[in-house]
Amino acid sequence: MVDKTLKILFVEDSEVQQELGLYRLQDLGFSNVAGASNGLDAITYLENNPVDLIISDWEMPEMDGIDLFRVVRSTPDFQKIPFVVMSVNDNPKRISTAKKEGVMDFLLKPATNKTLLETIEKIFN
Repeated sequence: MVDKTLKILFVEDSEVQQELGLYRLQDLGFSNVAGASNGLDAITYLENNPVDLIISDWEMPEMDGIDLFRVVRSTPDFQKIPFVVMSVNDNPKRISTAKKEGVMDFLLKPATNKTLLETIEKIFN
């Protein structure tokens, strides 16, 4: 059973998708969830708030999910935060590239409650 007090940052540029993702996480019992609308907003959030997990969209303006991942991994205070990328594009080559970069997992959007929970449990159990 995963700790439901984990602090999760959900990064998604689509307001509707962000609200849906935050709702799904809360519906699963996670009480410490926050949203950011792109990679730059996520970095600003991280500078002021500790988090246990980042779930980020791949395609976003300003800074996409893979660029955000690279910044997270190159910043000593953030580099140990588990990172999951999500996308509507499930091209195997693209997923392989993300995993080679060090992304912990890939979610196909829209992620269901079941898929979100399985992914989080896989990381923290």
